[in-house]
Formats: sequence, C-alpha cells, structure tokens
Amino acid sequence: MRAVLFDKDGTLMQFSPFWVPVAERAFSSLAARLGAPQRAAALKEAVGLKDGSVRNGGVLCAGTYAQMALVVRRLFPERGAQIAAEEMKALFLEFAGEGEVVPTCKNLREMLISLRRSGLLLFAVTTDFPEITRLCLAGLQIFELFEEVYCDDGVHPAKSDPAVIREIAEKYGFSPREMCMVGDTATDIAFARAGGIRSICVGSVAGADDYLDDVSALPALLNAAL
Repeated sequence: MRAVLFDKDGTLMQFSPFWVPVAERAFSSLAARLGAPQRAAALKEAVGLKDGSVRNGGVLCAGTYAQMALVVRRLFPERGAQIAAEEMKALFLEFAGEGEVVPTCKNLREMLISLRRSGLLLFAVTTDFPEITRLCLAGLQIFELFEEVYCDDGVHPAKSDPAVIREIAEKYGFSPREMCMVGDTATDIAFARAGGIRSICVGSVAGADDYLDDVSALPALLNAAL
C-alpha cells in the first residue's frame, strides 16, 4: 500500500456536531429569504434533517450542493428557481461558524502522522467545497498532512466518479492495488469500486472490502495486510 484516500465527514470529522447546526441555520434562513419561513421544517426534512437528526443516505449526508439546490427548486418552484449549487455553497459558508469541528477519534492527527511516517501518501476526497473543507481540516489540525485535497471545486467530478482516483494514480505512479479509500458511506464504497481500489468502511455500509469501528484502527488493519 502506497496511498490512502480519506473521505472527510463521518470519517475524519464527526458529521452531526458541525453540519446539524450549520444546516439548521442555513435552511431556516433560506426559507425566510424565499418568503416562506413556515416551510423551513419541510425543507430540512426533504434534505434529510429532522428534529436535530440526520437521515443516512439523505442529500445532506450523502449528496452534493447541486442536489441540495435541486431539492430547494422542487419545493419552491417559483421563488427558488434561481437557487443553484453556488448559492447553496455561499449559504452554508455564511453559517459555517455555527458548527463545531470534532475529530472522529482522539488521536486522529497522531494516527495520520504515523501513516505518513510509514511511507504512505495521504489524500482527502470530499464532496464539500474548498472553503469549508479547508476550515474543517484546519480545525482538525490535519490539513497539512495531505498531499492533495480534492473538493467540489468545479474541476473534479464528485464521488462516485473515479476520475480523482485515476488522476492520483497517473500523477504519482500508483497502481490500483497500491491505493485504498477510507470512507463511511455507500458513495465512498462505490467510488473505490469504480476506481478499482480497496475500500475500507468506517461503520457498517455493505459492500466494502474491510471494516473499521473507527478510523484510529486503520494502521493496524493496513499492517495486518502487509
């Protein structure tokens, strides 16, 4: 193994402490701006947020900003017609300060440093956009540990399109058997499968090659495979 690709939310950073308060404020504000504050609850539920809980597989958890914008346009066909991915990004960035950046394990930074010291190159691959991605990874004190961070930047297609896997393999001279993807959603598993690399799931999503209770166990899993 020469390279490890990491998802961000749910893998390196706990999802709910950051995204629930950010999304609560963002969608309440958006409903008010669209002239229908009474429909905020319906909007939140449509993206997978209800009573402070996030639905697995919902758009907020596993989708993109473009998909969230599509939900808005469907619920607000007249007033929301202008809402697109860029407007959703700006809205979430506006309320990013509401969220708390919490690592998924106490020794996250030390674990990543140990992987780098063993000779592995680390990459982050997320459907989030650059500004919030940098904010979160910097908040975790791990941004500088990645060779490259791939985001929803308008250049690289979102997971599960395997274009990023091919780009990394070509740029760094890796074969698929020398790479693995660590994530927590079906999208991450599909991304790894489409790129022909090993998939490691943090959690219990079906279809992965290997499973971890949390990401701190990754070094032991990789060492056992050597």
